[in-house]
Amino acid sequence: MGGLVPSPADMEVINALNSVFSDPRLTALRTWMDTAGNDKQLFAAGRNLHRIAYRLKIHPNSNAGTNPRGRWFKFLKDFLKERPDGVGHPKNHDIILAALESFVDDAINCKGIHFWARYGSGAELPTGIDYKAVVTQEPPDPNSGSYWGSITLLCRHDLPNNAGDIPDPSKANHGDDNGEGGDEQPPV
Repeated sequence: MGGLVPSPADMEVINALNSVFSDPRLTALRTWMDTAGNDKQLFAAGRNLHRIAYRLKIHPNSNAGTNPRGRWFKFLKDFLKERPDGVGHPKNHDIILAALESFVDDAINCKGIHFWARYGSGAELPTGIDYKAVVTQEPPDPNSGSYWGSITLLCRHDLPNNAGDIPDPSKANHGDDNGEGGDEQPPV
């Protein structure tokens, strides 16, 4: 989000992601999603990552730089539209959303999700692609079969300083997704 990847604001986001998507908060999220009247489809296709990040309170909290919170939401909304594997393949946004849905839905085996961002080498990022989401399932525990998911964002460069920002994607700002249920910001 400016500076070196991962910048201090990036690290705030990475730490928030790792906190929400590991226990005890991951169990609380899964329980909330499974409770009647809440949002069982939080990570379903067609949902928006910037809205999910707002709902789960995953954003920078510091005031370092120019509106890092608004820049984070702008990044999620507008900078993950590339198709790193070419035409006919999913956009980064959809790759990440599908991984979240799959890992969160696998409550029996998936113990959590690790997140990271780093610069990608020329061999890792196709020409003309600035970002690439890489999703992996880490090797399972040989005894229990449990595993961790991993989502890494490869970056060709920092988010440009002139990338802009957007207001919080709250219901008040007309940021809600179709079919949402439950609390706007779940207690997880």
